[in-house]
Amino acid sequence: MNILKQNKLKKLLITAIIQAMVFMPVFAIDLDYTVDDDIRKNYKVDEVKINNTTPTTKPSNTGKTISNTTVKTTAPVSASKKETLPKLPELPKTITNTPVQTSTPTTRSVITRTQQKKYSVIPLRKNTEIDITNINAISDKQKKGTNIVFVSQKPIKTPYYTIPQGTKFVGRITDSKTPQITGNGGLVSIEVITIILANQYQHIDTRITKVNGEKIFFENIKGERTYIKNTINKGKWGRNTFHKMNKLSSNLIQDKTTVILAPFTFLYGGVMGCISTVTSPVVSIFCKGGHVNIPVNTSFRIKFIKDAKVKVSL
Repeated sequence: MNILKQNKLKKLLITAIIQAMVFMPVFAIDLDYTVDDDIRKNYKVDEVKINNTTPTTKPSNTGKTISNTTVKTTAPVSASKKETLPKLPELPKTITNTPVQTSTPTTRSVITRTQQKKYSVIPLRKNTEIDITNINAISDKQKKGTNIVFVSQKPIKTPYYTIPQGTKFVGRITDSKTPQITGNGGLVSIEVITIILANQYQHIDTRITKVNGEKIFFENIKGERTYIKNTINKGKWGRNTFHKMNKLSSNLIQDKTTVILAPFTFLYGGVMGCISTVTSPVVSIFCKGGHVNIPVNTSFRIKFIKDAKVKVSL
């Protein structure tokens, strides 16, 4: 029985909640209409005169149709009860036109164009010889590919142009060897392949023919070959020994008591001289030659082996 009573109470509560949800909008609609009626009574919207020419207020959407002509009301509305709109600010009677500031034209800066340099091409004929001096010291200890800078000793005259004194030439070490055994000296091979004219590196084909007035061949500057010199120096001690023993033998002969010793000293000196003479060529094979050391401002002479065309500035 208790369960049945509880079920009935639940059904009653549910139906009550549903009815409340259904009837609440109706009360809201009635409330809205009452508010609208109060606004109409207080402000007498039906009696407001609406003109087509100068409208003062916007027509309210109350369901009534308003014609283009004026609507006459039964009784005029008192001035105290009229609703007035806020006044707009009055326009100024005189309007002063302020001149518009125009931007002053900017003057363009004059761009000065640098005049292009004029160049000319001149020929340097085959077999032309030029005397130059080196700025860098040269040695056989320098590696292959090292650049050497030279300058011309005097102006180079051509039919069309004179190359000034002090013009730079650039050479390159193509081969370098230190002194070897058998008395061979060091070796440095240089080729001058570039001339600097008009601030440009220009290729030329030349070979070095003289160094300090001495002719060289195949552009090879060689160190001193010292094999013969070493052979003579290595046999010097034997010759000195022979001369000493020969002098001692001559002194022993003058004295009767020591004359018997004179042949032995002479033979000893002769044997030492022979040994040094025989062994000195063999020992000199294992001796090295001289180094190549060329100081700064050494004179060179180069010779063109091909015609060259170089660019010069006018």
